[in-house]
Amino acid sequence: MPEAASLISIRLVEAPEASERRPRWSIWTISCLTVALGVAITGRTAEVPLPSAVLLVEASAAEVRNGGKVGLLPDVQDPLYDEFLNEFKPLLGNAARRRYLTGQVLAAAAEHYVDADLLFALIAAESSFDSRAVSSKGARGLGQMMFTTARAVAPGVVRRVEDLHDVPRNLYATARHLRQLLDEHGGDLRTALRTYYAGPKSRYGRRLDWDQYMARVSTYYAYLKTRRSYQQLTAMRAIETGTARN
Repeated sequence: MPEAASLISIRLVEAPEASERRPRWSIWTISCLTVALGVAITGRTAEVPLPSAVLLVEASAAEVRNGGKVGLLPDVQDPLYDEFLNEFKPLLGNAARRRYLTGQVLAAAAEHYVDADLLFALIAAESSFDSRAVSSKGARGLGQMMFTTARAVAPGVVRRVEDLHDVPRNLYATARHLRQLLDEHGGDLRTALRTYYAGPKSRYGRRLDWDQYMARVSTYYAYLKTRRSYQQLTAMRAIETGTARN
């Protein structure tokens, strides 16, 4: 296990094995797709609530390149993420594993300035949070990354194929790759995800495969955003009601 990087600050992070049931094409799926991709299409910043404060980690680029260190976050208990992760078979009934993965996903998202909810949604669609997952094409781990891609993206962290089954290393490469794709495409989430899914030189495979992949990511992403927003609104109502009574 890589050494834990030193904790440097406390900051709000924006509201982070997929269910074996494939999402049905319905009004809900289409709505989720629209909500999750609205920012990419319009270029506006989504007005979504933030989760509770979480610890961020420091991991300098030099340390990562030279020593293969990866920033780690202590296990994190977040009710929404815990509920979300408990829907996936590898994490069902395993609270300790859910807390561990929540901390690692939040650390990777914070380190590479990626929306944590988006990273959670991507991993859910890619691997269903199975760190041992291997696709028919050889993609591995939580982010289902190809070894050649992961090694190019994070050469100091991913040195061997087996490294992609190490949770912090895989998440580091996954978040870094997603950040790079978002930057390359000017924040266009659709194009970034399409490139992540099929590679920069691919024709993206069958349209149906692409649509189903986008539907999965978008549904998970919209679910987390909607639940977080509902929680915040409920809390605000409670505060306003209490103030009015006083």
